[in-house]
Amino acid sequence: MEKTNEKNTLIRDVNIVDMILIDHRVIKEFSETLSDEKTSKNQKLKVAKEFLTLVLKHSQAEEDILYPALRRNEALHSLVLEAEIEHQIFQDQIKQLRPSVLRSKFFSEAIEAELNVLIGLVRNHLKNEESELLSQMSSYLDKKILVELGQKFMKKRKMTLADFEDYPHLRDELIHWKDEVQKISSKFLSQIDKYVENLKH
Repeated sequence: MEKTNEKNTLIRDVNIVDMILIDHRVIKEFSETLSDEKTSKNQKLKVAKEFLTLVLKHSQAEEDILYPALRRNEALHSLVLEAEIEHQIFQDQIKQLRPSVLRSKFFSEAIEAELNVLIGLVRNHLKNEESELLSQMSSYLDKKILVELGQKFMKKRKMTLADFEDYPHLRDELIHWKDEVQKISSKFLSQIDKYVENLKH
């Protein structure tokens, strides 16, 4: 009971950047499993179903909750437009691929090839979103709005306590996140520094 209450309190304080990164982490883990030659075809088929479902749910929640909040901001407008176009491209691919994956009893070469293309698109999108959009938005939206958007995102995405099992570990990852982000300007890094400082307090 205490653990559940602790998680509920923690979830109430999580902002939309945290929510998005929680999903990104799982999407990346799924994509690594699907790209790993050591993973069995049966396991890949199971993970493919989860991967496609999560990417659709995640991208829809971003489009409904995050992007409208950022679209009016002149500095972020072009990044939001790019993200929306990327979403449309991989959502179209998922909508074509998902029915055959859900019906399939085995992981065929055709499914694997389509998934590999999709994984490349999704990974690139996540990288761009993390290094550009997410790193800038905390400078333009105050903490209260970020938390409110986090709550709305969580409801839209239908996140449960199970999605937060690794949240304390994720907090550590967020603190070290700036060290992993590549090819971003010093301005972005200083903005991430502010975000990390907020996490520590």
